[in-house]
Amino acid sequence: MMSEGVQPNILTFTSLIKGLCKKNRAKKAITMLELMIQRDLKPDLFTYNSLIHGSCNSGQWAEATSLFRRMMNEGVNPDVVTFNSLINALCKEKRTEEAITMLELMIQRDLKPDLFTYNCLIHGFCNSGQWAEAASLCSRMMNEGVNPDVVTLIL
Repeated sequence: MMSEGVQPNILTFTSLIKGLCKKNRAKKAITMLELMIQRDLKPDLFTYNSLIHGSCNSGQWAEATSLFRRMMNEGVNPDVVTFNSLINALCKEKRTEEAITMLELMIQRDLKPDLFTYNCLIHGFCNSGQWAEAASLCSRMMNEGVNPDVVTLIL
């Protein structure tokens, strides 16, 4: 591509990063991020969401949180997808208190938790044996107008 005089843009890099993350090659995706920045291309929300999701899925929690802080420091505002990736990863690791802290940060940033957010949290509390907290979250979810689905009910 570059040998033919065509320079990669943000879409090119983000597509490569997303593909690498889907193949559990988050470290290579981070290298691609650095190359992108060296070329004076600013990562956007989609770039960071791909990286955070990929880092969470490959068990690189420290990298995911570092990317989260970095995106906010660069003025890229996280969205529901960003928070859901982090909350899901925390719940899978049974780090439910941190997941609730992330939920509260999400709400402070005027983002509304969705069904996926609540399902991750409820599942995380159930897996941690925290039944009362799971039931409380289910009630909270319904009070906020988010209706449970089959996934919620089988948790």
